[in-house]
Amino acid sequence: MQGRRNFVKGLGAGAALAAFGGIASRSAYAQGGGPLEQVRILYGFPAGSAGDSVARRVAEKMGGTSYSKNMGVVENKPGAGGRIALENLRNSVGDGSVIALSQVSAFSIYPHIYSKLSYQAKDFEP
Repeated sequence: MQGRRNFVKGLGAGAALAAFGGIASRSAYAQGGGPLEQVRILYGFPAGSAGDSVARRVAEKMGGTSYSKNMGVVENKPGAGGRIALENLRNSVGDGSVIALSQVSAFSIYPHIYSKLSYQAKDFEP
């Protein structure tokens, strides 16, 4: 019999997997071929939400074991259902230093709802 605690852990793991499926990047590798000094993670919703905590955990893991390394930085760009963050990602330099954590609907449903989007799914690499 599955207990309540294990059920909640399973829900949390499923939410984390769903969130990681929405990480997009302009480019998978740095253009210079060297290591990046800092990676910005754009999140299109307010701070304190569930996805924001996932983005902050990812940024924390990017820094390694030392917290003095500030490798990953989360920037919240709330508004327009996450479209503002994706527009910022599209307009950023394509060297892999900027990634976004976004919901799948921004790529699957928004093109059918909004007649004028400033981005397309082909502008990004998962």
